[in-house]
Amino acid sequence: EEHLETALDLSEDIDNIEILSFVFGYLGIFYKKLKKIKKSIKYFEKAIKSQKKIGSKIELSTLYHNMAACYGVDGNAEQMLILIERSQKNYLELDETVLLGNSYGEMGNALKTLGKHEEAITMFNKAKPIFLSEEMYFKYTQVLIIQADTYIDQSNYSQAQNNLVEAQKYAEKFNVPIMNARILFALAKVMYAKEKLSDAVNYIDDSIDIFQDLNNKGQLSSLFILKANI
Repeated sequence: EEHLETALDLSEDIDNIEILSFVFGYLGIFYKKLKKIKKSIKYFEKAIKSQKKIGSKIELSTLYHNMAACYGVDGNAEQMLILIERSQKNYLELDETVLLGNSYGEMGNALKTLGKHEEAITMFNKAKPIFLSEEMYFKYTQVLIIQADTYIDQSNYSQAQNNLVEAQKYAEKFNVPIMNARILFALAKVMYAKEKLSDAVNYIDDSIDIFQDLNNKGQLSSLFILKANI
């Protein structure tokens, strides 16, 4: 941290706007990783101000995108959406397909948080074909799971199940325990809602096994509450 602040002092002495913008952006990312969100946002704002003078749309969009994530951590989904929309506009103009897919996915997350389920589903539907065409199967699977959660929030259990079956197929490529556990937990919720209680218990038990290995007490608590209701 001390070395980065020294680098900033030196950059300000040089008075080169491109170097300043880079250092401000780097400090924004650094403090975001440390969860010092207010400090991170302060540096992203300075980087954006500098980048607007430079005129690089792709760099400006990256800064908007990173600062949006800060507001996401801070629980400010409205401001997160505003910044994602700004970056998304530039990604469309620049035909940055992968970045656009990521932007659609994150916008879907923000809309889901705000309870705007239909809009969230629309964004997820925009992200999925991009991730498939770019062979970004991990991202595709993540979107399937989060979209399934959105369908569950809407009580659209059949569509949620379709998503989760598809997610299971792709999750086999990675064997990431937490991803497998999330799919099983979501399937347990679907089966419970459909009153297929035997299936629900099986999915709960499988999910519990994984979350116990991961020592994820929050998810385990939710699973045992669900099981207690059966």
